[in-house]
Amino acid sequence: KMFAVGGSNHDEHLVRLFDMSTGAELAVLAKDGGLIRDLVFNAAGTLLATAQPNRIELWNLTTFELALSKYTISGNRGEKTAFSPDGTLLAFGANDKTLRVVSVETGELVMQMEGHDTDDPRGWVYS
Repeated sequence: KMFAVGGSNHDEHLVRLFDMSTGAELAVLAKDGGLIRDLVFNAAGTLLATAQPNRIELWNLTTFELALSKYTISGNRGEKTAFSPDGTLLAFGANDKTLRVVSVETGELVMQMEGHDTDDPRGWVYS
């Protein structure tokens, strides 16, 4: 088991992963984006989704490398992310008032919903 910490340290925008049993740092995920706005593990603990300005990224937690999928949100900052309970889908929103759902395996857009009434969403959740 691990936990992730994301944020900003001056000009560094990093995600650090720690071992839950020992507290030892396991990895620092390389970031080329901006402030980390959200982090979420999939249920299996094998992927980590990060939201930051203009991008949503999936990280493979076995290799600590950027996973096959990378999503760019043109001109809008990434806000919040949520994995479906089975881990096959990733929902993410942005300040463009749009919720997107993509396949974790292929990166293809599965659904796009517009019209949530906020430009500063605070979260998404699956049932």
